[in-house]
Amino acid sequence: MSAANAGYSTTRGNYSGNTYSSYGSTSSYGTYSSSTYNYAAANAAQNAASDRARSNAEQMAAQNNGNLNYLSSVILKRETVFPGKNYSGMIHFDTPPLADTGTIRFRVRVGGEVHVLEFDVIKK
Repeated sequence: MSAANAGYSTTRGNYSGNTYSSYGSTSSYGTYSSSTYNYAAANAAQNAASDRARSNAEQMAAQNNGNLNYLSSVILKRETVFPGKNYSGMIHFDTPPLADTGTIRFRVRVGGEVHVLEFDVIKK
């Protein structure tokens, strides 16, 4: 039952009977239905649904933060690299067939300068 419908209750049934009096007797029969609303049950169900939604949101936020922390630690970002310092990270890309081990060198021209970037080949 969803929280939106919690608290509602319907009862249905049949009845029959005989009535006797000095004027004679008669039989009667029919159906009945009754609807009730239990505020406490509805409130409890809505609170439980809210708690589940809050918990799910907190779990998703924690997972997203963990993913962002991981990505922040392995993705190369725009960074100022001062002379004599270095910066590292991971780059994933498709390459032509390579040996199981070795080095890939990239020549990068920035402004008038040429930088050589060397990467170790690690096949998984």
